[in-house]
Amino acid sequence: MVVKLNKDNLADYMSEDKLIVYFKTDWCNACKKELPNLYNIPDEYTVVVVDAERHIRSSKFMPGGVNYYPTIAYFEKGYFKAEYNKFELEKVKDQL
Repeated sequence: MVVKLNKDNLADYMSEDKLIVYFKTDWCNACKKELPNLYNIPDEYTVVVVDAERHIRSSKFMPGGVNYYPTIAYFEKGYFKAEYNKFELEKVKDQL
């Protein structure tokens, strides 16, 4: 399931068992290119797409902040587990 935030409410999804958060911006071409691939992630994962420039409060869930785009974070039941780049995310999808 892929959810694009319309308001700054990532906190509503942090209790999900397996949560992938995709921090992006509108001007990031790599983000635009990768976005359709998020729909290929199995439904056991909740994927939340966050516009990091519009949803500042939601971006603060990323330990150390969002320093580049896209930033991809993995959480389990509210706990940060890992950060992935787009190549690592492809490997994770292949292992599922």
